[in-house]
Amino acid sequence: MMSRTFLAVVLFATTATPIFAQAAKTDGPAITVQAQPLGKLLADVKLIAQKVGGADAVKTFDEKLEDALGEKGFTGIDLTRLFGGYVILKDDLEDIGGVVMVPVTNEKDFLALLKRMKIDAELVKDAKGLYELTPPDDANLGDKSVRMRFKNGYAYLGINLEDAELASEKLLAVKDVITPGETSTFAYRTYFQRYSKELKGQALAHADGLPALGKGFVSELPISDGLKEQLTELFNYTKRINTQLYAESDTYAIKVNVDPKTLELSIESGITALKGTQLAKDIADRKPTINRFAGLVTDQSAAGFKTRLPLFAPEFRAAVEALLKEGEKAGADKVPEEYQPVAKEALQGLLRTVKSGNFDIAAAVIGPDAKGKFGANIGISFEDPSALEKELRKLHKSAPDGVKNLVKLDVAKSGTVSIHNAEIGAFLPSEAKAILGDEASVSFAFAPKGIYVTVGKDSLAQIKAALKTEPAPVSVLDVAINPKRLQKLIAAGNEEAGKQFGDTLGIDDELRSVFAISVEGGSELKIRMVVNLKPIVGAAMGRLAPKD
Repeated sequence: MMSRTFLAVVLFATTATPIFAQAAKTDGPAITVQAQPLGKLLADVKLIAQKVGGADAVKTFDEKLEDALGEKGFTGIDLTRLFGGYVILKDDLEDIGGVVMVPVTNEKDFLALLKRMKIDAELVKDAKGLYELTPPDDANLGDKSVRMRFKNGYAYLGINLEDAELASEKLLAVKDVITPGETSTFAYRTYFQRYSKELKGQALAHADGLPALGKGFVSELPISDGLKEQLTELFNYTKRINTQLYAESDTYAIKVNVDPKTLELSIESGITALKGTQLAKDIADRKPTINRFAGLVTDQSAAGFKTRLPLFAPEFRAAVEALLKEGEKAGADKVPEEYQPVAKEALQGLLRTVKSGNFDIAAAVIGPDAKGKFGANIGISFEDPSALEKELRKLHKSAPDGVKNLVKLDVAKSGTVSIHNAEIGAFLPSEAKAILGDEASVSFAFAPKGIYVTVGKDSLAQIKAALKTEPAPVSVLDVAINPKRLQKLIAAGNEEAGKQFGDTLGIDDELRSVFAISVEGGSELKIRMVVNLKPIVGAAMGRLAPKD
């Protein structure tokens, strides 16, 4: 097990070689990787195990480590120094190789560690100080050779390289590979200018082939020719963006961080552009993501999400418009005649919203209240819903008395916006009543830029508050939960399921993101994804993490 993990790290450094354009600096390796010292990594793993599974989980980890490596464990690796690595690029992609730099205490102990990992190390004849490594059969290295040389307190492990490329004088110094002060668990950097003309040409040829590749794929889909044409445009967009990156990017980086205290995993990618290019201007002009309905998710929420659909590019908007129109055609004969005006206006409003490029959605489950009941707030962008509301009024006017008595129009106003309401408590099944209560109602309103819906005992008060919320900066996507409130919501519907949820995720009374994606401009384009690992590892362990 340990040998496969170790070799996976080596392989990553030699195979993670995206083809990008040229950048500003031409000296040094084109691709570098580095990781925190093994001592810190092991301490983080044990802390995560402690938080999730307690002392027993830590004991199990130590036992498995000893089973794999014996009592000496990782003796031979310096637990206090950073790992490093770099890729050696060549014009033929099949010839690309790389080096992983492992900090060692001394040669003898590291060779003994390799033996415990079932990796044979034999000196290469007539190549002083160079070892050939033979990993276990299950390492899946294919025909790639693995050689090793010691230098400056590191074992340099080379994959798919010639012996001459691993000569001592050819191996890079630590300072040329590892960035001092980097605190990320793992960091990967690409310097575009260090790619050869041949590789750049291959990259551009690959980008040029994307539209044809996409057209071939889309042509097989069971959709109309018009929709096929719009979907093919997405591949043209991909070509355009890739070509711009090849020509105008400077550096690309990926940083992975795991915080064992909060059980939060973050993956951040960053792109810097060459000065004076259109890409540099586009990145600098990137505005914060604003969501019109951000205020619907509050500290009273048991769970909620906020997002803005990715309609920033004309190609994306055209594709979504085509999908909506395709849906209209497919469902035209399925909508009863009396509802067709409503369906038509709903579609037209969605098309207007897509064309505007601002399509926000937010929803939240709120509660529990003093009686243990819950409600919900929902908001969705909709450009000028006045025509849709007008058609719904017509439909309401011709509806049976039972519907008119249930759905009451114009029960209140917020500014110039009319609020409508339906008392639904009496019609709910017992399972829903346990959550929403006997007095639950639904309120809805058509504002100039969006449609609002609230559910709960106080839905009227909720929608008045919702209509007064202001747009606010948010992540592109943010999913959040309050474990204590969410546990009570689940328990209201199923007591045993609620107990299991609490045992797995705890009952902290705090709204926190469990998944978020943010995009930030300025001097660098940063795309950051954050995942709270507690729900994942907690569910896997099936038990409550001990308190700090």
